[in-house]
Amino acid sequence: MGNTNSAPIAGQKRKRPNFLAIDQTLIGITIGEEEEERKSFMLHKDLLCAHSRYFRNACEGLLSEDEALTIHLPSISESTIKLFQFWLYGQATREEPKRVIKRPKPHLTKGKEIIDLDAPGPAEAAPQQDVHDGDEMSTEDLFNTRRTPAWLDGPEFLFSTNHQYLRTFIGLSTLAHTYDIPQLSSDVMTLLVDLQNYNRDRKGQRDLWPPYTELYSGLPSAAPLCRYLVKEAAVYRDLTKIKRAKLDDLPKDFLVDMLLTTTPMKRHWDGESETTEVLQQEMFALEGESEVCREWDWDNEDTLRVSDGEESG
Repeated sequence: MGNTNSAPIAGQKRKRPNFLAIDQTLIGITIGEEEEERKSFMLHKDLLCAHSRYFRNACEGLLSEDEALTIHLPSISESTIKLFQFWLYGQATREEPKRVIKRPKPHLTKGKEIIDLDAPGPAEAAPQQDVHDGDEMSTEDLFNTRRTPAWLDGPEFLFSTNHQYLRTFIGLSTLAHTYDIPQLSSDVMTLLVDLQNYNRDRKGQRDLWPPYTELYSGLPSAAPLCRYLVKEAAVYRDLTKIKRAKLDDLPKDFLVDMLLTTTPMKRHWDGESETTEVLQQEMFALEGESEVCREWDWDNEDTLRVSDGEESG
């Protein structure tokens, strides 16, 4: 999966279909549970198939000219499909430099040594790290604000009001997981990690309480977004300050993941973890919970640090 110590990187070149070179066949994507509430979006078949094995397999059954070229996605919201549409065509229409104009290189002569002024410096000459989806990254990489890239340093990404933007990332991640779109999943994690760190570093307003029920209703515990938000909660949240009624509303899978994440921390502390005790008490109250031992290798779980509770519920 690449270098596990690398942070997500945006803007890297990747193989993607060119919009002008693709087949112009369109596929109808319908959304909505009820027949009368359904909406349709027309997308190019080659773009869908280039990014998703699910759509490649689905389109194989739509070869008949008499059959409507339509695929129904029942649980996807209109806002999510519109963002996916924007992402999909952004991949295919992004401009690349067409050619390089050759010109004499400026240089200085230092004795017998010729210094190339256009040569990249050490930072530019270093090879790019692999894009990583964030699920195996260390805590230092995930929450290191010093890694915020320059492209994110703009007023439009610094939030002055609190809004629930994590719901948008959950919708896109659910779409990517359900319909096998790995590049979308990776891009979502790249943007989210950078966005969170940028606003944390610049004292911007962040979405402090993710909709965990929506998160776990559409994604498995092993999904990169679930693992990231669990790690963030383990590092920054103090569950002892959350009201009991709100704690009872949290999904069981989230409590299990928090317990599995925070328990190894106790081995490195002198005292007991109040957060872990709260989680253990909550888990003991669950009847027939068999997923506590989900075949995780407890000894190999990443050791996380815990702050003084930057974000309490």
